[in-house]
Amino acid sequence: MRSTSRRRVYAAAVMVMVLLAAGSIPAIRDALILDSASVRAGQLWRLLTAHFVHLRLQHAAVNIAAALALLYWAGLTGQLRTALYFVLLSPLAISAGLLYLAFDWYAGLSGVLHGLLVYLLLKAPLPIRITGLVLLSAKLLWQVNGGGEMTQQVGPVVLHEAHWLGVAAGALAFVVLESGLLMRWRAPPD
Repeated sequence: MRSTSRRRVYAAAVMVMVLLAAGSIPAIRDALILDSASVRAGQLWRLLTAHFVHLRLQHAAVNIAAALALLYWAGLTGQLRTALYFVLLSPLAISAGLLYLAFDWYAGLSGVLHGLLVYLLLKAPLPIRITGLVLLSAKLLWQVNGGGEMTQQVGPVVLHEAHWLGVAAGALAFVVLESGLLMRWRAPPD
């Protein structure tokens, strides 16, 4: 990647981190969370912005750390630009899924991060792919079976449904990009 492109990509990553941190401020958060009544009233930006705001600073810190780690991994594997597109576009699909499942509100990046992890794992060498997907599957099943209660320290409620929707978005992104279905719009390699 050319140095000018690299600077733009890193600038976009820094902007995402600033948004995540600012989103833990109550006045900002309340205007941006996914609130089904507000979306029905026409506040469609919430479909995207809800994933960049957090209920508590600890919630934001955990998601920022995970986002930085995943974006670093994406950069090492030449997938940074695709990862940033995923971070900016997958919230729309996850929000639509949450609204379909009749959740009244949502805030946080964890669904997007689960999806990005799945996408990167599917692009990884086979031993990493298998190990990562097995561990992620075990974690998701643990959450569904009540294990998520231990994660309540980062916020009042962890919606494992958002994690599953993120996983579906990550798998779908992999299939679409690898199959060439969107070849005309596909991001050039990093």
